[in-house]
Amino acid sequence: MQAKGSGQRGESASVSARIEAVQRAVRIMDLMAGLPGGASVLEIAERLGITKGMVSRILASLEEEGYVQQDNYSRRYYLTFKLVALANRHAASAKFPDLCQSVLRRLAQASGERAQLVLVGSGGRALYAKEDSMHEVQVVHRLGRPLPLHCSASEKVYLASLPEEEALDRLARAGLPRLTPNTITSLKVFREELRKVRARGYATNEGERSLEVNTVAVPIRDRDGNVVAALGLAGPSSRFTVDKLPGFVPLLQEGARELSLAWPFQGPDRNTATGP
Repeated sequence: MQAKGSGQRGESASVSARIEAVQRAVRIMDLMAGLPGGASVLEIAERLGITKGMVSRILASLEEEGYVQQDNYSRRYYLTFKLVALANRHAASAKFPDLCQSVLRRLAQASGERAQLVLVGSGGRALYAKEDSMHEVQVVHRLGRPLPLHCSASEKVYLASLPEEEALDRLARAGLPRLTPNTITSLKVFREELRKVRARGYATNEGERSLEVNTVAVPIRDRDGNVVAALGLAGPSSRFTVDKLPGFVPLLQEGARELSLAWPFQGPDRNTATGP
């Protein structure tokens, strides 16, 4: 007859073993996500410090469930698109607009200014969602209203992701009219501005569209690495001063990462929506 304590210890050990196996499976998939050329059992074992036997068993289970596939010739394992399909299905069921509004609300509360998500792409740009400031004096912008190409922090974020000459060609075709004394109207100066955006990972609009408004924005990328949107803050220049803008970048980048993981749209130019 088995002692009660012995049975509980055995059950606890079994649960711990299952949890550890799940953790190892997740670590393997996370590693393989960064290896488009696939990986062998030995490579995975060496990188993660797991025995080859354990790696083989986990990969066999993942292959049975359709999450990895082994190449018959090279014997290397590759992630399948089942994970992508799973992520897409979750994004749809998780109601991306609700998540988006939650992130924007958090940003607005932390900064005291208006938070906004602007869809960007070759087809144009439009304000998708926003969370207004609680202050009486605040920036107002209608959902779906077109935004200027050359004096918008969100558009700078997108242009900086393109090959430099392509970005400058788009600017040249759109024109760079002067809207305020701060507006950049020279392609040479804008080239330097885009290089600065790429180097620091965020863009600003320092009274370039309206002297009364300053903005800061960071890129949101889809699963292919395309810049598909910009997450930003906007406020009156009297309160949201230029020196304050960089301080909110880490918070914006955290929100951008969260939204990137749940990005529901299939292509980089799905930017015709006008509301959440």
